[in-house]
Amino acid sequence: MKVLIACLLLGISGALWAHGPSAKKVNWSKRCQEDLAYAKDIFYKNAPEALDQESTFMQQLGKGYQKAQKNCQSITSKAGYYYVMQAYFHGFNDPHISVHQRESTWFQDVPVYDAGIKMAYQYGHYVVLGNTNKHLDLPLGSRLVDCDKVPIKQFVQENLMPYYGVISTSYAAQDLAHFIFFDKNPLRSYPKSCRFSYKGNMQTVKITYQKRPDEAMFFPLNLLYQAKQDFGLSTFGENGLWIFLPEMKVNPFTNWLGHFGYTMRAFKPLVIDLRGNGGGSDKVWANLMENILGISTEQRQQTHAKVDQMRLTPLNLSAPLSVIDYYKTAYKKHQIWEPETVIKRKPVYLEANQIAYKGPLYLLTDRYCMSACLNFLDFTHHLPHTYLIGQDTKADTPYGEVHEINLGPFLSMQYPMKAMRFRERGSLVPYKVQYRFNGDMSNTKALKAWVLSLPPSKAITQNKK
Repeated sequence: MKVLIACLLLGISGALWAHGPSAKKVNWSKRCQEDLAYAKDIFYKNAPEALDQESTFMQQLGKGYQKAQKNCQSITSKAGYYYVMQAYFHGFNDPHISVHQRESTWFQDVPVYDAGIKMAYQYGHYVVLGNTNKHLDLPLGSRLVDCDKVPIKQFVQENLMPYYGVISTSYAAQDLAHFIFFDKNPLRSYPKSCRFSYKGNMQTVKITYQKRPDEAMFFPLNLLYQAKQDFGLSTFGENGLWIFLPEMKVNPFTNWLGHFGYTMRAFKPLVIDLRGNGGGSDKVWANLMENILGISTEQRQQTHAKVDQMRLTPLNLSAPLSVIDYYKTAYKKHQIWEPETVIKRKPVYLEANQIAYKGPLYLLTDRYCMSACLNFLDFTHHLPHTYLIGQDTKADTPYGEVHEINLGPFLSMQYPMKAMRFRERGSLVPYKVQYRFNGDMSNTKALKAWVLSLPPSKAITQNKK
């Protein structure tokens, strides 16, 4: 009996401990101020931008931090706390600096402000895709002109951009259209009166909102377009091969690709599908391309002028890096950077006669390509017979190799530990596609047919004749 009682007490205390932070009432203003101070300290002591005195970064550490702390003072809710933190982190304008919910269900109990109007951005205009508000007569396809006498693009920039931080401004309108009339953010302005245009007729509509439970579960991520692909291979056309690579993740499939990429040289065209690829390990694409192209690691490395330089701190040395012992040795020698000095190299680009695969090689991208995905394009965009297709990519800064740590009891944060010196691609510069797809990027069947219609693909058939 004593054992049973002890087990019950242990179970109860364990349950109380597990749910402690959410069970008791949280002072969200204090939580906000403390977590901001902690984040600032982490950035200053560990991020390479602090040593480089990078202007945007330092401004956000200074004036941006002061503004965020001031906003914390009036915070009374979980949602307010979360969006102050989001605004501060997005203010660095670097996709490698971000804050996330540690538990996917933590934000679920925050209600949604929903006007019942589903919006999208098409051909330069915000248009109505759906309307579940019975009190509004809004024909589908109506264009949103302005809200509360503010042009709608300006409204989006002022009320949504600071919190959702879309780095590539060319996609900001497209990604943020969902949130104009549907959001959880208590800090922003919600439209009260908007003008819509339909077939030349203008009407002013009074907007009302229903504050309702979050049925979407993973708000807001599930609202943004992202092609949901899995790893794999697929043939298409007469002799084409399609490689699905949704992230640069080391797994049995990518390991297999890295060892047997040479077997794919017989296929023409060859498509590497990077839809939704937000990065990961450079090892994935490096091994694959060395095998497909028939080149050595040394040849691949010679195509880059950039050099990675790691900021050495105790916290950064706790990150799970494959060469961490090498960095620790440098740190013991009182180095601040590894390497201490960087040498600029002149890139040696591969010629067609040095490459076993003669193409065409297509790299299919979308606006989610960043980090290691962009590093992949840094290498491949110089290659002969290689074409960038689909949609323009996202953009990043010359700082990478993120470290993720806990930020208070509810959130986690990530920051970069390395600086990329002499990178050819500029800061926050995306890659522009050579052949743009204007259809539904999630429609693989349509994409395959489109690829076969491209001039390099047609040249295969013509060369056979």
